Amino acid sequence: MDSHTRTSSSTRVGLLGLAALAAGSVLSAQAPATVRDLVSEVLHKRPAANYFVIPVAGHVVGVNGNEFRTDVTISAAAPTRVAVAWMAQNADNSSRPLSFFDVGPRPAFLEDMVEISLHETGLGALVVAAVAPDGTVDTAARITGFARIWTAASGCSGTSSLAVRSGRFGNGGSAYGFSAYGIRLDEGHRANLGIVNPNPVPIVVQGFVSSPQFAISVPPFSMRQVPIPAPADTSADGTIDVSFVSASGGAFFAGYAVSVDQVSGDGWLVSLSE
Repeated sequence: MDSHTRTSSSTRVGLLGLAALAAGSVLSAQAPATVRDLVSEVLHKRPAANYFVIPVAGHVVGVNGNEFRTDVTISAAAPTRVAVAWMAQNADNSSRPLSFFDVGPRPAFLEDMVEISLHETGLGALVVAAVAPDGTVDTAARITGFARIWTAASGCSGTSSLAVRSGRFGNGGSAYGFSAYGIRLDEGHRANLGIVNPNPVPIVVQGFVSSPQFAISVPPFSMRQVPIPAPADTSADGTIDVSFVSASGGAFFAGYAVSVDQVSGDGWLVSLSE
């Protein structure tokens, strides 16, 4: 199957192509064109079904030469244009242009989306929002999404993968913040955590694993993944619980924690929950 066949259920258009596809309509001056535009528009409109966040995606080479790719499914009940913001790791993505796709009424499957559809490499996060014919964010639309990060399994023709559920931005400034349970960190498993910053300023998130505390600084409109430090008190089975609290005045963010098998690349991802 070639890349055109894999993405036949969705059509990618550039910023100029959006005007062509919107023939007969007038694009609003408020139509989002950059990552800043789109993320700022959806950030505080909760609960909302017209956007979602995939907190980690990419096309990267990891430990032991494992090449990780990301397949993304975008679902809409009716034909819908979506804008996709790629928030590359450790970079201010404020001015990065958006990508646009036509999806629905059937789910659109985009194999190795970061490299094939977005023409990017490395690690980052995705924010996907429905847009109306005039190019503004469609407040009445309903879309959902799912991602699978996978790599070729060692010694066979199969794959190892982890599922990434879509989510939304939440306020991590409460007394309880966010938590992720069921992560494993031992000799056979590495563990990472990621934070997605949808704010126009850098944020700092405090992380806790048992008693150790660590700080994660994330640039504006970006994401950052870092290794989880080993707890002072290790459990017999290697399981750990991780909690996060915003140290930046109740900032909104999204995030996850993930464990990956050191040999096979198989793993599991837990989205942060309040």
